[in-house]
Amino acid sequence: MRETKKESILRTARQMFGHYGIRKTNLDEIARMSRVAKATIYNYFGSKERVFLAVLEREVDNIAAGLNRAVPRTDPPLNKLRMFLMMSFRSTGDASSILGSSTLLNSRLSPEGDRIDEELFCRQAGILKPILDEGNRNGDFEILDLELTTNSILYALRGFELARIVNTDKSRIEQEWEGFVNLIYKGIKGEKGKDIKKDTA
Repeated sequence: MRETKKESILRTARQMFGHYGIRKTNLDEIARMSRVAKATIYNYFGSKERVFLAVLEREVDNIAAGLNRAVPRTDPPLNKLRMFLMMSFRSTGDASSILGSSTLLNSRLSPEGDRIDEELFCRQAGILKPILDEGNRNGDFEILDLELTTNSILYALRGFELARIVNTDKSRIEQEWEGFVNLIYKGIKGEKGKDIKKDTA
């Protein structure tokens, strides 16, 4: 029963943060909509900010789980890489539409938000690095520094995620994203290859 209440609070808070933003959302409304006492929310989380951070941590779990499900186990590394990039870009768009662009942007400016963002970075790296390593070992990729390449791709992803949050011209971002994916593909192959199949969020 205790866990059910907590889940209800997080589900409701996720919806309300997305609709109203963190500033306009209050614990009284979260309590009313999730059908729990306000004291119950304080008991679990302590403050509205802690509720929001718990929602963000849940988003990290969902993104990481979604990436693990989406990346095929038996496909060639290039297909795995393509799927990883596509799903990373798409999942951030989903999160920003659910939680609100300004809300997500503000969260990244706080120490706790930075910690959660770093956690997401590490979990993405844990999925991406083995893909790059496999491609390197079987000769599909030409990577001199695996750690550097993994981090560089993820930092570039962060740039696109930020652009997607603050930029209203989504079609332009998606066009630039296609160019980025093709750049990664050609660079990592070490040759002038065909464009990677276009997959946009």
